[in-house]
Amino acid sequence: MEKTVFICEDTLEGIFTGIYDAYASRIGHDKCELAAGDVPLEMFCDYIQVLPSKEKAEKVIRTLKKQFGEERFYDLYYVLCSNREDKADVVYKTVVVGLSNDLHQNLLDHLSNPYVARAFEIRRNVANEVMHIREFIRFQELENGLLLSKITPQNNILPFLMPHFADRFPLENFMIYDENRKLAGLHQSRHNWCLAQTEGLNPKLSSSRSEQERFYGDLFRLFCKTIAIKPRENLNLQRQMLPLRFRNNMTEFQ
Repeated sequence: MEKTVFICEDTLEGIFTGIYDAYASRIGHDKCELAAGDVPLEMFCDYIQVLPSKEKAEKVIRTLKKQFGEERFYDLYYVLCSNREDKADVVYKTVVVGLSNDLHQNLLDHLSNPYVARAFEIRRNVANEVMHIREFIRFQELENGLLLSKITPQNNILPFLMPHFADRFPLENFMIYDENRKLAGLHQSRHNWCLAQTEGLNPKLSSSRSEQERFYGDLFRLFCKTIAIKPRENLNLQRQMLPLRFRNNMTEFQ
């Protein structure tokens, strides 16, 4: 059976626009597929390029919040911030299931449906990474007083980290930098936070730690080394509780 693939930008605005256009096409949800970013071409498929539209995206967001509520909307938001290639189609088909079955607040409870089950799985993966990095993140004070943290997450979780730390450090100037996406979360003291796409982090900036930061960094590493009990060392358990991929930017492992 021939299918139609709507190709959209791998952004929230792009994917929500794709959902709007797929619905508006009236081709039939079983004959439509939504793909974000670059996709391999297949035979017997029609491809439609979707141009992002702020107006269309806002209409979809309003509909999702009205039909499913704020909590379920943010569940879908978690899915769209993942690095999974099928996330756009999963959210599209999950929305179709929710609207056609009148699920409302119980959208992700309908796990017998493969698309809803996949959305639930992806949402859990992203939420777990947010929880882990929120616990393992380390800030370093630079010479100019800025608090800097570098992270390398698998998913685009910066939008979920920034509100948490803006609430915890309202009087601090800080930046959380996603090295994988070259995306910076910026917070100015007593102001709101924002996200900024960059070309890369200046190595001189990230290495210019304050004298006090160097002192306390050395002190913390010494503390971690001192409290370790060699005969009870269990590397497998350590990797289970603190995976290796989180350690590169943690003070105690530098």
